[in-house]
Amino acid sequence: FQDIFGSFFGGGIFSDLFGMGGNRRRGGGERGSDLQYNLRLTFKEAVFGLDSKELEIPRQETCDSCKGSGCASGTSPQTCPQCRGQGQVAMRQGFLQMYVACPRCEGRGQYIPSPCNTCKGEGRVHRRTKVKFKIPAGIDRGQRLRLEGEGEAGRSGGSSGDLFVVFDIEKDPLYERDGFDLHRVMEMPWTLLVLGGDHFFETLYGEEKVRLSAGTPADKIIKVPNAGVPRLRGTGRGDLYLHLRVAVPQKLSGEQEDLVRQLHATLTANGHKPGTEEGFLAKVFGADKTKKKKK
Repeated sequence: FQDIFGSFFGGGIFSDLFGMGGNRRRGGGERGSDLQYNLRLTFKEAVFGLDSKELEIPRQETCDSCKGSGCASGTSPQTCPQCRGQGQVAMRQGFLQMYVACPRCEGRGQYIPSPCNTCKGEGRVHRRTKVKFKIPAGIDRGQRLRLEGEGEAGRSGGSSGDLFVVFDIEKDPLYERDGFDLHRVMEMPWTLLVLGGDHFFETLYGEEKVRLSAGTPADKIIKVPNAGVPRLRGTGRGDLYLHLRVAVPQKLSGEQEDLVRQLHATLTANGHKPGTEEGFLAKVFGADKTKKKKK
């Protein structure tokens, strides 16, 4: 009911009429505002998390001189004479009589006759404060971390608001993230794809090995289990997917070039033509196997 009227009228006289004054309550404290901080992390910081991260936050904090009361030393708040401590006054519009927040005490039912010299009766002062917290492993772009009570201090003894840290993640040159899974393009020597064998490579968690069979297609995708991003609300990690590509050498020695030419001549002489389904090199370099052989 409160949310409906608040969304249409934004508080105002309707909110005061039905006693929906938001954070303010008559004769009591007012909750402090929530704050938001946008934090950019490196790719590895997001994957592994941080045990301790420190931010310097500008915010309203409780005044040390008056302990948040807003009153000078030796004084205290007094009952508002205009609303007599009710926090609201009657307002007539035509034949309707409505109740709105008292303009003198702003709906608190009390006023401060002798304000604190430090905070001028506000009960709060503006400071830059360092906040330390832990970032869980596996955090992703756009997610929020709520730090309870680290927002702005409340007024008149009200509770503090919360601090929401919103994360942005830098891109990584090797990995592309999809949820908790990772994708990586990996170039392989064409000779290894042709002959098969073991290939060692580095992951985020150390060295891994994949075994390629002879004649592995160059567009093959290999799944490496549990080598992805740690799951936030669970055990284990996502997977790593290797997208194979052929590493074509840009320069060959004379001897190497002669050997490649001999191999090409041998395959051609035996009837293996690139682009046909029987061609062994065509299989390695990802030719479409659905094509039928021409007569």
